Amino acid sequence: RRRLQPLLDWIDANIHTALGLSDLEAKAQMSRRNLQYTFRRAYDCTPMQWLRRRRTTLAMERLKDGERSEDLGTISRELGFINHAAFSREFRRQFGCTPSAVRRVHRSV
Repeated sequence: RRRLQPLLDWIDANIHTALGLSDLEAKAQMSRRNLQYTFRRAYDCTPMQWLRRRRTTLAMERLKDGERSEDLGTISRELGFINHAAFSREFRRQFGCTPSAVRRVHRSV
């Protein structure tokens, strides 16, 4: 995991951009195969799965923050999702609920 930390920090700093596997390979200075293997070993997922999970986890944190009143489109764009539908689909796949449901619950608290 320590070997991946500089890459993970870079991902967080660039989370708002469209990042692809080639970008991650170049930044990590690893071959695709080695990067895939290293992520599997450290996180039991591929680099792109990790990236999607990171984005949706950050979205969940922002949605739970009752002080923020950002719309879902803004959140999805700022976290690098290409479109809102892809964001909602990935969010639901990871958390079992929609982003709007989380927003409703945390606004009413």
